[in-house]
Amino acid sequence: MDINENQEPVISGRELHEKLEIETPFRIWFPRLCEYRFRVHLDYTPYIFVHPKHNQETIAYIMKLDLAKEISMIQRHENGQQLRKYFTEVETEFN
Repeated sequence: MDINENQEPVISGRELHEKLEIETPFRIWFPRLCEYRFRVHLDYTPYIFVHPKHNQETIAYIMKLDLAKEISMIQRHENGQQLRKYFTEVETEFN
């Protein structure tokens, strides 16, 4: 969990993907999620970095807490429910 330039808690989409133990590769999973009409620069912010393992440009996303909670909630396993509860607690402490 990090804090963005607006002093809001945020999480890396790749980190969330890993914590949710999603089997679908991230590069396929996140674009599918965007079909739920999540909004660029409001719900998440894309950025490009050079992947240290493959040494190639890779896209990543920083998500606001509300989006991370929503994604966790739509996952159909206990891990998603636990993460949603965690994000709710972080939000409560933050506010």
